Parts: sequence; C-alpha cells; structure tokens
Amino acid sequence: MDFFINNQFFRIVKHRFAHRFLIAALIFILAILSGILGYILIEGYTLSEALFMTIITISTVGYGEVRPLSETGKIFTSFLIIFNIGAVAYAISVVSTFIIEGDFKTLFKETQMEKVIENLKGHVIVCGYGRLGKVVCSDIEKSGKQILIVEKNEELINELKNKDKLYFQGDATHDGTIRKIGIERADTIITTLHSDAANVYIVLAARELNSTAKIISRASEEANVSKLKRAGASNIIIPEDIGGAYMAAIVSGKDNIEMGNWGY
Repeated sequence: MDFFINNQFFRIVKHRFAHRFLIAALIFILAILSGILGYILIEGYTLSEALFMTIITISTVGYGEVRPLSETGKIFTSFLIIFNIGAVAYAISVVSTFIIEGDFKTLFKETQMEKVIENLKGHVIVCGYGRLGKVVCSDIEKSGKQILIVEKNEELINELKNKDKLYFQGDATHDGTIRKIGIERADTIITTLHSDAANVYIVLAARELNSTAKIISRASEEANVSKLKRAGASNIIIPEDIGGAYMAAIVSGKDNIEMGNWGY
C-alpha cells in the first residue's frame, strides 16, 4: 500500500491529465460548498441539515426533503442537480480519456519500472541517450549486462518506450535523479552528455555515493580531462579523438587497432 501511495499517486499528480482530475475534484467540492451555503441562506437550515440536503441532492439518492422547500429553494435545488450532472459528465470524460488514450497502461508500466529500478544491483547506468549513448547501450547490451538509461528529452523517452528499454526520465545533474537510480548499487556509470560541466557534476555525485564503481565520462575538450579525473572518473573518452585516430589508422593501413590505448 505504501508503494502504491508514494509512487502511483504522485505519478498521477505529475501526469499530463493531472489538472483535469484536479478540476473535477474542485467542481465536486464547489457543488457541496455551494449547496450548504445556499440552503443555509435560502431555507435557514442548520449546518447539518444543509450538508445532508446537499449530499442527497447531488447524489440523487431519492431521500425526502429535510423540510419543505420554498419556491426559491426548489429553483436552487434544480440548478444544483443540473450543475452536479455536468460535474459527473466531466469526471467521466476525464477518466475515459485517461483509459482510452492508454495513459493508465503507461502509468502502470512506469510504476512497475520504478519497482525494477529500486531492486537493481550491479547494473550499468548510462546518462544520456544521444548518438553516443545509443552506441554505448547497443554494445553493452550484447554483453548481457542490465542497463538503466537516464534521459530527460521527451522525444528520446518516447523512443526508449517504443524499444522497451529500462529508463528513468529525469535530469542526471539533479540530486533527486541521482538518488533515485540506484547509483550506489551500480557497477558502472557512464555519462555521455555534451556538456563537460554536466559530466563533471555527475561524476562528482556518482563518486561520492559509490566509491568502487567504474565511472566513464565523455569529454568534449581535452582541457577538461583533468577536471573529470579529479572529480573521480576512472576513464575519460573524447569521441573526436577516437574518430580521428580511427580514420588515420585506416589511411595508414593498420588492420589491428588497439582501442584500449584511446582515452584517458
């Protein structure tokens, strides 16, 4: 039950239909408050009588009136019933849209994914699913290791959903994200972001939480290699250097290229 409350509820709140659920709830609350206030002012009911009359009116259970209504009270009750019918219709449309458009299924899948992430151990975390991140993940998958991809871009997230990958949607440079991806239980952390500053932050945070993990970072500029080393990176790779060296090796006619010698 705690897992359901702490995860599914807040997932719904953050969901793109959250504002509609909130509006539907507010409409019902408004109907109840309006009914109570109306019956007190129009009919002179006590608070308990007004509450009871409001509830049996908007729920249409068919109980009799608390006290005979005046003409004004009857008109007010009629409008209260019409208002409630509209509120119910709106709530049904929100729930129907939520289910028909597949958002309930998505929510359930993401909740299950959260549970999987909570139990991960000895996994590989890849921060960034850009061009380099995709290549990294493709090659690691061949080894059979469990990969958790951290990405914030909505378009790339949709791609991960379609490929049925294990992912966490969030900014890897935020402390909240870092602590939710099980970084202290990971075997390897790879950060492939274009920003060297972002990579330095992730490496620092990862090393602070996991002193034994292998941390591999991308660097865009050689001047930042020393910063990444001091932050705690085990290996630093500059993709442009590797690409240039590979092309030069082809020109030189070298058949056996020692990939292990590339990087820092």
